[in-house]
Amino acid sequence: MNDLAQLLRRALPEVVRQFNQEVLPALETQVWRRTARQMFGAIRNDQISVEKSKQFNWPINNLMIDVVNQQAGNPVLEDTQDRGQDLIYLPTNTPIEDKNTFGAGAGWTGNGFDKTDWHLLKKFHTNDDCRIVDGFVCLVDLSKTASRWGDKNGKQRVGLNLASADRNHIIIVWGSLECKRKWAKPVTKEFVQ
Repeated sequence: MNDLAQLLRRALPEVVRQFNQEVLPALETQVWRRTARQMFGAIRNDQISVEKSKQFNWPINNLMIDVVNQQAGNPVLEDTQDRGQDLIYLPTNTPIEDKNTFGAGAGWTGNGFDKTDWHLLKKFHTNDDCRIVDGFVCLVDLSKTASRWGDKNGKQRVGLNLASADRNHIIIVWGSLECKRKWAKPVTKEFVQ
């Protein structure tokens, strides 16, 4: 998976460039018919990160697959959402759960079902115009960690935070981790535009 981390690290600046300069303007003019600032300005503050994650999930994931495969010179990532997980890393046939968040918190939100061990966790921050400015990305095999999705207990959505004790099982792709006593805090790194 270190090879995949290298591919992702190389692809991320181009993914962000294409999102900021091509995809977001297309969403604004062709889909929403308003600026991102107008679109998200009408949403309650406690819902903005949820709505950004929903609106930007597919474009970010599709860009990531396309740019990684293009830069690799052949397909290495395949979208497999129709088969129960999000991605397959083709060289090792490894299924991967792909999670994005645009929130300020330290974790990710999902449905909590154990679909696969490997997770690609992406955290992005945007400016007021919703252009991505920095991010944190890592790969982690949850079967080797204390980090787990929260207990469902009738909830539709649960959280995942990274435990500091797991730092040796987390492959950092972009950014860094600040390890506290119990929980690791993702530290974002700027994308130079």
